[in-house]
Amino acid sequence: MKYPDLVFCFDKVGLKNQEEQIVEDYLYRVAYQFKSKAYRIDDRLQLVHLQSRKAKRLSVDTVSVEPIDKLVIYNGSPRKSGSNSAMILKKVTEVLGNRVEVRDLKERDKWDMWTEAFESDKHVMFFMPLYVHAMPSHVMKFIEKLKPSQGSISYFVQSGFPESSHSHYLEAYFEQLALRLTRAYIGTAIKGGVESLQYRPTIAQEKMIKPMVDTIVNLVNEGSFNPVHIQQLAKPICFSKGTLFLFNIFPIIGLINFFWDKQLKGNNAYEKRFDCPYLEA
Repeated sequence: MKYPDLVFCFDKVGLKNQEEQIVEDYLYRVAYQFKSKAYRIDDRLQLVHLQSRKAKRLSVDTVSVEPIDKLVIYNGSPRKSGSNSAMILKKVTEVLGNRVEVRDLKERDKWDMWTEAFESDKHVMFFMPLYVHAMPSHVMKFIEKLKPSQGSISYFVQSGFPESSHSHYLEAYFEQLALRLTRAYIGTAIKGGVESLQYRPTIAQEKMIKPMVDTIVNLVNEGSFNPVHIQQLAKPICFSKGTLFLFNIFPIIGLINFFWDKQLKGNNAYEKRFDCPYLEA
């Protein structure tokens, strides 16, 4: 079902040209997710049609630091239960022990303490799922409370989208965020296809989680992301033409609807999936 056109307006005061373009692209991808057209209200109060562009990523050099004694990881998952991020980070903690400290951003009563601690934390990572081509809203709210400080910063984005390219627009934002926070940018790790993690057998879960854990362990032990790990995690960046052809067939035979049908049935909404309540008024 097509959604209405989406119109955005944001204050560009203090934004560099590249930052402004990154925000535009970020908003365009939100509209793209809903198969909607995207517009921006400009300074003259005119509508500007936003177009598809490649993400302006890889514009900030990554750095290496010394082996990390302690890495503070902010868990940005909004889920109270069934969180893939929590499952992955639990394994990271089991492997690294007291060399990592996981802070769950759902614990909002601790935000003031954590924003103050951020200024002295030497090495931090934001670990989160991708939500509609963007970060979860509570992560953005927390980030807006942070002040520039010294140290390193890294990011890890996992998503349900199999193609890692969906996270490139958030990666571009994170690169600029590192500059604004005056922190050394170690890099951004991206892993797609993670939504099915909860539904896999235990052995399959461990197989999927291990490369993500290894990437963070290498960061702590070596002070940098291993490029080979990053490249392997990111596959596939984009689907091949053959895979896209198959995905066009799957809806016809019903395979691609299995996951969503299960969600609908679990919420007693399957029989109502074609309801149009607003048309009945």
